Parts: sequence; C-alpha cells; structure tokens
Amino acid sequence: MSNGGFQPYNSPMDQLGLPPPDHASSTGSQDGDRGTRSSAADPAGSAFFSGDFKKHDDLRAMLESSKDSQKLEAMRRIIAMVAKGKDCSDLFPSVVKNVVSKNSEVKKLVYVYLTRYAEEQQDLALLSIATFQRALKDPNQLIRASALRVLTSIRVPVILPIQTLALQDAVSDMSAYVRKTAALAIPKIYSLDPETKPQLMGVIEKLLADKTTLVVGVAIQAFEEICPNRIDLIHKNYRKLCELLADVQDWGQVVIINMLTRYVRTQFLDPAQQNQKQERQNPLDPDHELLLRTVRPLFQSQNAAVVMAVAQLYYHCAPPGYMNIVIRHLVRLLRASPEVQSCVLTSLSALSASSPHLLSGHLKCFYIHSTDSSSVKLVKLDILTNLATDSNFPVLLRELQAYVSSPDSELASAAVRAIGRCASQLPDTTDTCLNNLVSLLAKKDESVVAEAIVVIKKLLQVQTSDHSHMIVDLARLVDGIAIPRARASILWLIGEYCDRIPKIAPDVLRKFAKSFLEEEDQVKLQIVNLAAKLCVCNPKQARLLAQYVLNLAKYDQNYDIRDRSRFLRPLVLPDPSVAEPTLLAGKRVKKILLAPKPAPEVQSRFAEKSPFQLGSLSHLLNLRLPGYQALPDWPAEQPDSSVRAVAAPAPAPSSMAAYSRGGPKEQKSKQKQQQPAEASLLDFGPTNPTAAPAAPSKSTSRPVDPFGLMPDDLLLLPTPSRMYSLVNKYSASGLQVDYSFPRTCLASGRIALSLVFTNHSSAAMRHVTLQHAAGPALQPPEPIDTLEPGVNTTRQAEVAWGDSTTACQLLLRWDNGAQEIRASVQPPVGELLAPVTMSAQQFTAESGKLKGLNEEKGRLPEAASQLSDSDLAEAVRSSANLVAVSGAPTGQLWFAGRSCASRPIPVYVALDRQANLLRVHCEQMTLGSVLHRDLCSGIAAAASKK
Repeated sequence: MSNGGFQPYNSPMDQLGLPPPDHASSTGSQDGDRGTRSSAADPAGSAFFSGDFKKHDDLRAMLESSKDSQKLEAMRRIIAMVAKGKDCSDLFPSVVKNVVSKNSEVKKLVYVYLTRYAEEQQDLALLSIATFQRALKDPNQLIRASALRVLTSIRVPVILPIQTLALQDAVSDMSAYVRKTAALAIPKIYSLDPETKPQLMGVIEKLLADKTTLVVGVAIQAFEEICPNRIDLIHKNYRKLCELLADVQDWGQVVIINMLTRYVRTQFLDPAQQNQKQERQNPLDPDHELLLRTVRPLFQSQNAAVVMAVAQLYYHCAPPGYMNIVIRHLVRLLRASPEVQSCVLTSLSALSASSPHLLSGHLKCFYIHSTDSSSVKLVKLDILTNLATDSNFPVLLRELQAYVSSPDSELASAAVRAIGRCASQLPDTTDTCLNNLVSLLAKKDESVVAEAIVVIKKLLQVQTSDHSHMIVDLARLVDGIAIPRARASILWLIGEYCDRIPKIAPDVLRKFAKSFLEEEDQVKLQIVNLAAKLCVCNPKQARLLAQYVLNLAKYDQNYDIRDRSRFLRPLVLPDPSVAEPTLLAGKRVKKILLAPKPAPEVQSRFAEKSPFQLGSLSHLLNLRLPGYQALPDWPAEQPDSSVRAVAAPAPAPSSMAAYSRGGPKEQKSKQKQQQPAEASLLDFGPTNPTAAPAAPSKSTSRPVDPFGLMPDDLLLLPTPSRMYSLVNKYSASGLQVDYSFPRTCLASGRIALSLVFTNHSSAAMRHVTLQHAAGPALQPPEPIDTLEPGVNTTRQAEVAWGDSTTACQLLLRWDNGAQEIRASVQPPVGELLAPVTMSAQQFTAESGKLKGLNEEKGRLPEAASQLSDSDLAEAVRSSANLVAVSGAPTGQLWFAGRSCASRPIPVYVALDRQANLLRVHCEQMTLGSVLHRDLCSGIAAAASKK
C-alpha cells in the first residue's frame, strides 16, 4: 500500500505490542480480514460505544496469569496509564486479587493502584481488609507502609477502629519510612471522624518526639492540621527541632519554620521593642537566638520556598539589625524563575515601602529587563519608586525615561505613573518631573500621552504655584486626544482653574458642547461640570452654553449624567419664580463648586505595613483569604522559659564496664539494653516491624561488643588519629590551632573534638576562646587564660554533628577579644562512626538486608593490589572508625560500625580482593556514597606511601 493510501486503525492491543485475537489472525483473504478488523475496531463506529466493547482485556488476562512476570508487566502498564491521567478504575477487581501476591514488586504496584482507587471502589477494597492487616506485619517496610496508606485511604467509618489501631502500631515501627507514612495518614483519619482528635493528638505527640529527620517534617504537618494551638506539645521538642532543621526535607523545613514563627511570637518578647540598654545586657533569649542561628544556613538552600520561609521568620521574629541578611538572600532569588521572581518581588516591595534604606544599595537589581513578565515589570517599577531619593533621582529618572520609550505600552504607561509618584514623594523634583511629563505630550503613542495628562492633573492639584501656561497647552492638545480618560482630565483641569484662563475656557466649552452627544460618559460628566463652573465664574459668556449643555444632559441615556444635570441646574440656573429665601447666593454656589479639592495620594499598595504574614498568598494578593492564620501578637511579659528544658538521659555503662562488674548473665542482660537499635530509613529488605527505636548511649573509641565475640586484644587495638589544621600561625599572628578526632561518640549525636593551641609568637596571649558562629551546635572548650610563648595546651570540645557533615563555623578570639579570626571544621564522614563488633554470620544477615539503593558498590583502586591484608585493614580504619569482623572468608575483609547520631544508622563495609570490589551497606544513601569515596581515597593514599 502506498504512503498516501488508507492506514488501518491501530487497536489497543496493537499499541501494546500484543498478538491479535484468534478471529483476526486467520489466513483467509487479506482484504476481507482487513475490512472486518477495521469495522470492528473503528472508534467512530457503534461497537466502540456499545457496552460489550472489551477494554483492557489484555491487561486482565495478564493479571490473572500464573506468571509473576506477566503480572508485573501488567501492573507497570496500568501504573503508567494512571500516571498519564487515564481512567483504569474498571481494572480494580482484577488488580485487587493480586494483593495476596508473594512477589513484593507486584504487591508494591498493587498498593500504589489501590491507593489511587480505594476511595472510589470502597466495597471491593473492604474485601481485602484482612490482607492489608496481614501486610502491616510484613518484613519489608515498603509493603507495611503501602498497606497502611491503602488502609487509611478507604473512607468508610465502619473500619475506623481498624485504621486507628493500625496507625498506633505504625507509630512505633522501627522503620522511619513507615512512621512517616503514619504521620501522613493522620489527617485522613481526622477528616473521616473529627471525634478521634484526642487519640490522634497522642499519636502526634509520639511522632513529635521522633528524632529522625524523615519523620519530623510530616509530624509537624500533621500537628498543623490537627491541633495547631497545642503549643505545649512543642515546648519539649523545640530545641530538637532547631537542631534537626538543617537535615529535614525541603518542604518539611518550610512547614517547621512557619510553625516556629508562630511559636516564637507567643513565647518570646518582641526584640524590636527592647531599648539599647536592654540589648547590651541581654540581647535575646537563648532559645530565640538558637532558632535564628540554626535557620540562617538555610538561606543557602536551593529551594526558594525555604529561603522565603527563613526570610519571613527573620522579618517577623528577628531584631531589626538582622534584616540586612534577609535582603541579600532575597535579591539572590531574583535570578530564579518568573514565578519565584514575582513572589520575591512582592515581598521586597513591602520591605521597600516600610524600610527603603535596606534596599537602597540594590537599586540596579530592580532594573527592568526585556524578558521580564508584565507582573514582574510592574512590581519592579513600584520598588524603584519606593527607593527614590534626592541623591539617586537623576539616575532613576533616566531609567524611567527609557521605559517610557519602550514598545510595551503597559510598561510605558506604568513608567509615566512612576515619574508622577517620584514627584509626589520628592517635592524638590516636582518641577523636573512636570517638565518631563509635558515633553511626553508630543509622543505619538496615545496611551502614553493620556497617562501623562492624568499624572499632570494629579500633580497640578498638589502644586500651589500658578501653572496656567501648562493648562493652556493641554487645552490646545485636547482636539488631538481620543482617549476618554485623558479628555476628561483636561476638562476637569480647565474647570477647576477656569478663573486663571478666562479666555480659553469658554472656547473649550463651546467645542465640547457641539460634540456632546458623541462623547463618552466620563467626558460628558466633565463637560457638565465645566459648564456649571463657567456659569458661576463667567456668566456673560457661558450662561447660554451652560443652559444648552444642561438641557442635552437632562435627556441623556446615562442616569448619572441626567442626575448630575438636575442637581446642578437649580444651583447655577435658578428659577426666578422661586421665592428669594430659597435661592442660594451666587457666592455660596461658587464656594461649593470651586472649593479646594484634596490632592490624590499616589503611593504603593504596601505604603502601610501589611497585616499579613510575609510570603503568604494573602500577602501576595494583599487580601485576606479563607484559611489564613494571622500571626499572634507578642506577649507583654516574658513567658516561662523552663518549659523548654528537657533533662538529658543518663549515659548507659559501656559493655567492658558491665563485664568487669558482673557475671556473664548480668553482662548479657546489660548488653541487650545497650545494643543500639539500627534504624531503617530506606531499607527495601526485611526488617523487624515491631521493634521500637532506642536512644544511643555514650560510646568511646573502644569498639562496642554487643555479642561478646571479640577478644580483648582486638578490642584494645589503638585507634588511628590524624591531626588537621584549624588556624595557621601565619594568619593568626603566631597562634596555631590544630585539631583531631579522638573518635568518641557522646550522647545526642555529639562528636568529641581535641584541640591543640600553640603560641608561636614572642608575647603571651590572654584569654583565648573558641566560640560557635554557625552550623551544628558546639559545646565550646574551656577558655585559656594565658598562653605563654612556645607553649601548647590541649582542650576538648563537642560538636553535634550526628550523621551530618555540615561545617561548624567557629570564631577564635584572643587578647580579650581584640583579635579574632573565623575558621570552620568539616568532619570526614568516617569520623562520625563508632565501631560495632559482630560475628560473620550476623554481618552476612544484617548487610544482606541493605541491598539495592542501600548498597554502594564500586571497584577498588588499582593500587590496592600492592597492599597486604593488614595494610588494607589499617587503611580502612584510618579513613573510618570501623572494626574488622572476624571469620570473613578468605580474600575478603569485613568491617562494621554505626553512626554516632541520636538514632544510630548501621554501616557495613566489605572488601573482596578477588573480585576487586568495595561494597558499603548503609540505610542512608548519601552517607554510604560519601564513605565509599573516602575509603577509596584512603586506600589509594596508603598504597602511594608504599
């Protein structure tokens, strides 16, 4: 068949690449078969719309197949169609049968489908309740989470007790992913039955105490939706939220920051109301300062919503001196997408109206580009006019004149209005602005000319000096102007100042009286006003004209014009037959019609401080929207700060101490209590669903031996320690500071830091201190009162890194603060680990659970072949605080450890010399990837020294 011939319709089976049905695969006549198939599959035919048209028949057959591969392929196609927005609800009975599939991949996709359609097909979904309940105990955390998600998506009040019990069990699940899913399910249950709020508040309280960053964000979201006024639930978790904020997911950070903004407004005093004496004595509450310090690094976030959330926190809760930081980072967002620009510029417009000095140094950042959208251009103009001062006005005026010449008529008109605003704000520049506006009257663009006339009218109302010549010029231009708004403005000016131009005004009225019937309504109103004013000021020339105009207006179609005529006629053309006492004297009428009018105020819409929260949709639209929650007022007196004090848990004794004090039975029981719970964040393999997370205890550099399998000589192996330079003596006037990691994990995810201070100068240094500037919290070392020349001393510090490698910014001061220098400490990921001993069998079982995304695998460096097993083990232990696992197969080296975070994460390293592979098993993918890279670098460095 040629290319231009008829092309047969492709049936759904053809599109899916499946074989045709039996009746269409006969070997008979091709023409006859083609005609049969075409008529049967024609979408315009009646068969397509008939009830027996079999849709998705091939997918049903695949779902009912006994082969898991076909079921998996069918589910993939179905989920793909759902993702494209196609309706697949008719497949619900076939899909729900596979909820009992033993294949985990099929089951995951089935749960994804059921989550989408469970609410629509409630009756069929109820038949699988028992299956969902069994799946809540599945070893795979994704199956447990999916089952909970589907179960809570069935909006039937009858199963509410089952949903509530499943939610309460999921909150205690060992997997953080399941706990996150439980937090997301809370609003579903609450919307189904608000009377469950007391039970749900207990669940929320438990989730708020969770120390996993994966859970904290969604827990706060559930708190905001269910009980946002229960501030007492936040008190004991406030400091933890501040410390974990940097590691929470982006959108979780936004929710937490918005919640903490309201919390700060109720629990601390207004910093802007403190006088200077109070600021010197006690600048801020320590907890208030803690929040401002921990959110500041989030200004560097790549998510614009996070930056805006931090900006509004500083705007509403920080001292005024902190706003310079906010402006700098908001200006950075102006290089983002147009939507982000519009939101940021709206916030900056509010700031420029209330505090223009903050933005005065960023004037060029608000210059308009040709690629800017219309809304962005208008907001930038608003900001530029807010920032106008006598000093920058010449530069700003040249910029506005360039915008007036733009082919964009909307921008040109807005620029003309901006020039008028500058004249209103800066009285010394009014004459300059008026002259520029008059020069615009020669433009060919009628919209620009009309806008210039309207602005001139407003400015002349403000001016007290005589501008009669300008009004005369406008009167001469009125014949060439067609825009009604501009014509009405000229008529209003002539009528308002008709006593200053007695010769011109009657002629203008005569012209407009002839064209009265063809004018627009707003022009007719001004003609009537002009006629009334001239009749009072110049009755000899204007009385007959006024009578003629008022008679025309009396019968106009617009009722406003008719009413205006009937109102003005008794004033300017009184009836002689009416008694004299009822008539108004002419002077009194003149006072009424020509009374001074208040000058219009041309200002930004944010001239008054907006009552809405910065960055909110209500603030963006300058309109209170449904659902908006206003920020609470600052308290008059300082609330009790002790409500946020949480007692630290007592550290548990180490395994070696327990062994020395008691027998094997006592040791075994204490080891069970001390054994860290290995949290599963992204584990796709089986885990223990019922084990509750446990808090880590204090761990020294000695490996933890929970199973009692490692001999003492291996436990007491020396831990490698490397010195790093913090401050060089050449940059700190002879003061040198080095640091090392003693590899000691303390409570709450704190890492010990050993600091060596050395004085290389010839003079003693007084009061040497190291203080926290930014980043993870620091327990600073004890100050050094005097550091003599040539003397070094050691101090200990603690940094709350947990499992994050965020740099800790430090401030080194000496000589009573006369000298200072900034420095930073960024730990290698291997120093954030603590060794854990186990048998080879347990290593195999535990590392086997961490596959797929939880396994980082790569080739060993080529130089690794030059190292012996002992050298290779030493290279690994130099790069990471791990301990070797005894009983590894020949040619392999195994190492085990855990993170020092408050919720420890297990880490397993396996080196296979025969396959030349290095594998790192870790629940946190980022930690595993960085550790794999550092181990390869350490092995290569060790080989280069040979």
